[in-house]
Amino acid sequence: MPFIPPFYNKSDLRAFYTPSESEVLAIQSDLSKPSIELDALTAEITRTKSLLQFLEDRHTRLNIPVTRTRQFIAASPVRRLPFDVLRIIFLSFCHTPVPGDVMGYQLPFTLAVVCSHWRAIVMKTPVLWTV
Repeated sequence: MPFIPPFYNKSDLRAFYTPSESEVLAIQSDLSKPSIELDALTAEITRTKSLLQFLEDRHTRLNIPVTRTRQFIAASPVRRLPFDVLRIIFLSFCHTPVPGDVMGYQLPFTLAVVCSHWRAIVMKTPVLWTV
């Protein structure tokens, strides 16, 4: 049940009502239990925020390697292709006419920037660079 001050009256606040000494003591007495509960709630909120920050930090630290590992696994079928198979795929890809690639040079460059493994294959396959 919410705390309702015993002497709270909007008209008192507008009229600058000043409580008497006995009213102040009664209000302070009435405030003791809600004040204790408020302090306990504040402490619990602080503890919960601290726990939340700890869990978020832990989540972030764990999320990075898990995400990278999942990405590695997702890309693994292509990673497992042998050098010669990738070279054959690249050759067929680069010798197929592509609109906008007038000179035929863009495709080897495109393949070479995918990753260092693909770049090594492109660089070790001179026939990719012939028109």
